[in-house]
Amino acid sequence: MPRFLPLLLPALIATAAAADVVGWRNDWTGEFPDADPPTAWAADSGVLWKTRLPGRSNASPILVGDRLFFTSDPDTLLCIDRSDGNIIWQKANPVLDLLDDNTRAAYESESVKGRAIREKCDDANSKLRRAKWRAKKDGVNADEKIASLAKTVEARKEELKEFPTYDKYATPIHHGINGHSTPTPASDGDRVFALFGTGVVACYDLEGKAVWRKFIETPENRWGHSASPLLLEDMLLVQIRDLVALDVATGEEKWRAKVPPYWGTPMTIKIGAITAIVTPKGDVVRASDGEVLASNLSSLDYSTPVLDEGIIYFIQAGGRAVEIPSTPGDEFQTKWTTKPRSDRYYSSPVIHDGLIYTMTRNNVFSVIDQDSGEIVYSETLSLGGGDAYPSIVMAGENLYASNSNGTTIVLKPGREYVEVAKNKLEKFMSTPIFAGSRMYLRGNEHFYCIGNEE
Repeated sequence: MPRFLPLLLPALIATAAAADVVGWRNDWTGEFPDADPPTAWAADSGVLWKTRLPGRSNASPILVGDRLFFTSDPDTLLCIDRSDGNIIWQKANPVLDLLDDNTRAAYESESVKGRAIREKCDDANSKLRRAKWRAKKDGVNADEKIASLAKTVEARKEELKEFPTYDKYATPIHHGINGHSTPTPASDGDRVFALFGTGVVACYDLEGKAVWRKFIETPENRWGHSASPLLLEDMLLVQIRDLVALDVATGEEKWRAKVPPYWGTPMTIKIGAITAIVTPKGDVVRASDGEVLASNLSSLDYSTPVLDEGIIYFIQAGGRAVEIPSTPGDEFQTKWTTKPRSDRYYSSPVIHDGLIYTMTRNNVFSVIDQDSGEIVYSETLSLGGGDAYPSIVMAGENLYASNSNGTTIVLKPGREYVEVAKNKLEKFMSTPIFAGSRMYLRGNEHFYCIGNEE
């Protein structure tokens, strides 16, 4: 089936060839059709090289020419040699380095008291969430307790307003699994763009020289940030709170759309002659000026929508296929809805030859008919304990489905379950990428090149 890519190949950075534009899931689809990667490996076989890493991250790497780029907590962008894994350069991007002297002085003067109040605010928020969860779980009326805790949270927030500089720039709270470097970098072939959960966006040339660095804003949720940056023509799209378009050359803000964020990465579509961005929460924003064209098409909590043949697929416990109108101003129409296994879907799906492949956090792998939404089959993969954070990848002729404990199952695509191989490595939560006969994988402790000698 011919692909309807999300405008990332035909309409990206004018100064770079389409093949040079890479980012989340390579070209934002999770497909590597030209790869011929290995199907079997282990810690002691199939590893061409591995490199010890300075810190953890859930972000996938990107491949630009003979170099791999990826991130590490809390705010470091790294470049390594594709041939041997040697680190060529690494650059930290702390928020305080971006502040002028007066702002830094204000931050430091507010930090002691501000930090103490923020910790109390977070503690009150945690108690409020637990109370709501317990009341729902036990089916009891806890309105009075919840109201009291909510009042305490608001009081702490008011106290925090007395320390505005600290509150704005302080390292945000995050879930231990998420960290601050989960967004995958993007590149136009000449520059590399990295986004961190600290609120910093950084642009470097391929030799490690900073082109620009900018603080945008910090996440409002306490779980951290994971949505990756998106390259579109002369813009870099980032969504921490608002959807923000930055000039790729300068980092200056071009427009800002007030649409709610979540953990998945936005994507681009075409509505007639109009280019638009679709968020995981189902909002559609015009790329030229940030005007919101539609809202609530569907909603994804953790994963990213996928696009094929003019239809957007929002796949989680409640899946929806939405047809893109050919004329601007017309309504988006729902083609079908479906209900794969009810669970969290951290992994983003992939589409191949009329089928959608998706997986729950607990390793339930489902195949969905692209035309009808019918569940073709579901199979619990024997990936062991852990969560399926890595997204499914179609590389060459096979599917790759992984779990955070380091296990990957290689499958044949199709309407029947056919397992090719099962492989074990160190723990990882990033999605692998592929080029030629090699697979590149960022583990929790090492970066791996897996394949056959070329």
